[in-house]
Formats: sequence, C-alpha cells, structure tokens
Amino acid sequence: MKSFPVYMILSVLLFGCKQRKNAAEYIRELNTSDTFRYEFTVNENGEFDSTEYFFKKRFEDFIKLPSLEKGFDSIQLRIAYSCAMGNDMLVIISNANNKWIAEVSKLNDYFSDGADKRGIPRNSLFPTPKSGWKKFIARLFELKILSLEDNQRIPGFFYPTPSDGCGVHIEVATKNTYRFYRYDNPDMYSHKFWQARNVLSILRLINEELSIKTNWPSPKKNDKEEPGVKHIKIDEIPLKDIDSIKD
Repeated sequence: MKSFPVYMILSVLLFGCKQRKNAAEYIRELNTSDTFRYEFTVNENGEFDSTEYFFKKRFEDFIKLPSLEKGFDSIQLRIAYSCAMGNDMLVIISNANNKWIAEVSKLNDYFSDGADKRGIPRNSLFPTPKSGWKKFIARLFELKILSLEDNQRIPGFFYPTPSDGCGVHIEVATKNTYRFYRYDNPDMYSHKFWQARNVLSILRLINEELSIKTNWPSPKKNDKEEPGVKHIKIDEIPLKDIDSIKD
C-alpha cells in the first residue's frame, strides 16, 4: 500500500484549517463602504445617549485629550475603565506610521474639586506587551474589541445594574470609522452574554500584557472560590420581603 504523499499532508495542514485573519483584515471589516461610520452608545430606550456623550466630552476636556470622532489614521483604541471610588485607568493603543504604541495612564482625581477648571495631568507609561505586539494585537482582535456591540444593543439584553459599580468605555477610530461602546458591570451578566465575557477577557489581557496593577477586573484565576476562603455572596431581596429576614 502506497504511503500518503508528504506534500499532500502539508497541504491539508496549511490550507485545510481555517486561516487566522491578520490585523489589517479586521480593521477593513469595520467599514467596507465609502461613507464614514459613526456609532455611539445608546440608552435603555435605544436612543443616542446624550448624557454619556456629555461625560465623554467632559472627560476629554479634563485630561486634554483630542476627540476621535472624525477618525484616526490608521487606528487608535481608547479603553477607559474603573470602579466607583477607585482610580480611572486609561489605555490608548495606537498604530501610526506602521508602529504600535501603548500609553497607560492612571487618573487619581478625576472628580476632585476644581478638576474641571485646571484639568488633570496625565502621568503616562509607555509599556511594550509581554508577548510582543503581534500576539497581543491578534488576541485583542480575536476577542472582537473592534466590533463588540454596545451592551444596550445586545439582542435580549436586560440586566438591572447598580448605579455605583465597575464599567468600561471603549473607543475605536480608523480613517473611516468611529465607534464608542460601553459595558456597565459586565461581571454581573457575563454568565449569560458572551460579549460581557469577552470584555472582561479584553481587560484582563490588557492588564496582564501591559503590567497594569488595578483593582478590576480580578485575574481570571482568582474568580473561583479558593479552598477555606469564604467570599461575600450577594442576593437581591425584594423590599416587601425584608421583614421576613431573621437575624
């Protein structure tokens, strides 16, 4: 019996499997038309969120950050995330002139008295991803950082979330595209929506690769309860039943 030709085995291995897209392909897929694509987060009624827009512009003014709403050549990502009473983290990942660069800023006094008048200085670091730019960007794009829906646009999305919690805002800008989407408290509905799980994976990846020390989200390995450690469990209790709770 004749052996299977080696060159045919190599052909199956090389071309029989699904080929991974490169960064340029992901970026091109954002907008294949000749019209500039503009997309902003919506409120619970599916309407343009003017309140969120006001705070976005205020945030840009505070830290003297130029708007991305008219696009960026070739691509810039801005990821702002924090928890109530914690530090705001801002990560800017850009590619210009075929070179990737990351800027990491921790904003300590975003809402302090007078911050809106004097602005907030950005003490930035410019780290290189631990695994290198190619692998880091490939993983970010595979997690769909460019194309994830705004949480209010997820089909079937409904989840009551606290006003004080943790959240992330992500901006994507290319030459012909601008997107702004947000996820409020994605930990609370990550068990139900893969998009929320992706957002948390994106943040964990950024924290790990760029050596960012922050209080949210926790590393994935710490999500499970450790032996001998009791964690606080939160249950929603209707107010009408509160009298039935025994000490």
